[in-house]
Amino acid sequence: MVIEETLLDQQETIEDCNVPLEIAAIKTLLGQQQDSIEENGELITIADAKIFELEPVINKIEEEFPIVKNKLRAYCKQTLDSFSDELDDMARADRDKWDCVHESVSISLQTLVKPWTLTIFFPCS
Repeated sequence: MVIEETLLDQQETIEDCNVPLEIAAIKTLLGQQQDSIEENGELITIADAKIFELEPVINKIEEEFPIVKNKLRAYCKQTLDSFSDELDDMARADRDKWDCVHESVSISLQTLVKPWTLTIFFPCS
């Protein structure tokens, strides 16, 4: 009897599992994964094509970068040197202008100020 009960339990368990539905669900999931794999394969192919297209551009940029960098550095140095020269010229012109102002002020003060005559009166005795 124990054997019969075990067989009955197994049969009920198999019926409860409903295996054909589970197999169908697994097949559906496998189909979805296969679709995802195909989509990823297409994306990888597109990415490879884009990389192939961009590779010459990247090589050209890497080749010309040092040249452009040196030209930019030279341009910046030239611009800064020019700006520095202009500042030096402005400082020199201002110094000359203030020297001229100082000289003209000292000249005008000398002409305005006349020697004072000091007269001392002594009371008559």
